[in-house]
Amino acid sequence: YSTGYPNGYSNDEDCTLTPTPLGGKLHVVEFATEMRYDELTVQGLPVSGSKSIGDTDAVDGLTLTQDIIWKSDFSVTGDGWKICYLPPSGQPTTTTTTTTTTTTTTKTTTTTLHPCHDGSHGCDVNNGACVEAGSSYACICRSGFECASGCNWPFAHHRCELIPTTTTTTATTTTTTAAISHPHFSVLKGDCTTDDDGCAMSPNFPSTYGSHEHCLISATQGYLKIKAFKTEPFDKLTVNGEPYSGELNGVAFYGEIAKLNGVPVTGNITWDSDETLGKEGWKLCLQ
Repeated sequence: YSTGYPNGYSNDEDCTLTPTPLGGKLHVVEFATEMRYDELTVQGLPVSGSKSIGDTDAVDGLTLTQDIIWKSDFSVTGDGWKICYLPPSGQPTTTTTTTTTTTTTTKTTTTTLHPCHDGSHGCDVNNGACVEAGSSYACICRSGFECASGCNWPFAHHRCELIPTTTTTTATTTTTTAAISHPHFSVLKGDCTTDDDGCAMSPNFPSTYGSHEHCLISATQGYLKIKAFKTEPFDKLTVNGEPYSGELNGVAFYGEIAKLNGVPVTGNITWDSDETLGKEGWKLCLQ
């Protein structure tokens, strides 16, 4: 919890949370802070705002390998935050709540099971887990899997699927299609696209992209070349673990995308748009 939760934290707070043991997953239960100024930094990603308007989707379910940092500035506060931690084993601590009612003549004991224990949670029993959050709960996926359906409350038909991995195809005399030999992107998940030059683009580029989009993109060795970039503040492209939004030659809401020109890609790239209208989108190439 943040200090004072849920009745609000104070100004100029600074604290560090250490997940023990490392390698477990984070679950965001409640979140309400001053946007952009009072931030919880998770795996290097600054999170602020609320669950409906903010960055919590980017870290909810994230595997933790480092400390979490909380800082508030000198003005304006919010209700605060509550987060939970699922250890690497994927087995959350279980508790049983017992309510006892006593009258002058009889004693009645009633045992109420949490949804995580009575089987009503609906979480994926093979590749996921149910995590308690007070009287409520959340469904998460175990390491190496990501949510495919039922990802948000009420988690109906929650299902986790294996995160896809990239493979290298080598052209031989028996193949009919040669593999792309120059540096290029590959779309592993979502409606993002690539062209014959191996460049990656937001859905419908250069026309307006849609809402609630999610893409996972891999890259071969090479250096980034930003051809175009124009997004809403909360529609973010995450490259090398850092989120970016705004315009290539204009206002930068998260990060300065132009600084990525000539930088190598060190991991998968993700694209996420929120529920509001979009803009022209982006195009990335490798050289």
